[in-house]
Amino acid sequence: MKKFINIQIFTGAIMLLACLRVNAIPTSITGDLGMIGSFIAVDNDWISTGAAAATGVDFDQDRFGVVNATGSFASLAGIGSITDFQFDPQLGINNGSDGITPVTSIADFWTIGGFSFELTSVSRGYTDDPATYLVLQGTGIIRDASGDHLDTLGTWEFTGDTTMPPQEGGTFSWSAGSASVPEPGMLALLGIGLIGFAGRNKRKITEAGTRIFKHKLEDERSRL
Repeated sequence: MKKFINIQIFTGAIMLLACLRVNAIPTSITGDLGMIGSFIAVDNDWISTGAAAATGVDFDQDRFGVVNATGSFASLAGIGSITDFQFDPQLGINNGSDGITPVTSIADFWTIGGFSFELTSVSRGYTDDPATYLVLQGTGIIRDASGDHLDTLGTWEFTGDTTMPPQEGGTFSWSAGSASVPEPGMLALLGIGLIGFAGRNKRKITEAGTRIFKHKLEDERSRL
């Protein structure tokens, strides 16, 4: 009985440690982050142009405001930073002299509250008024500097009204999601549960075998 109690206590300690491990495992980023700010649609020389001719976006003071935040972003508010960029004919950033440095991605494209977004792709989206609205969409990687979340693939969309003085109305919506898969810690707990079940069954089988052996031994002695 004493051994059984010790086994139960030991198993309970292992399960407690496993639960703590589950809580410590970073999870994927989820939710939506809505942004708003002022922008100028620009050409390859970073000069203001119309929506249809635009090849890049110049953000006013390189910043944006948060208008709504859900999920992992729920605590975010206030002002974040964002980087001017070119999207046509390829992704690029300002080289500091109103030229373009071609890049394959833009690290820290936007940052706020420890979260950042690496922009990896940009393409034009559909609008029934291309002379007025600049619509862009693409994908990237959202990161959390705190380490509480895994790097997560995110999708994004930009819609800007180029007729609103002084070209305010550039709005962003970002979303991040992850596949619904068992966390490694949950698999570990499941494994411990199965081990515990097998251990208890083995103990019962061993006890039953011991009883059978004793009965046979007593029968042999009675025959002598």
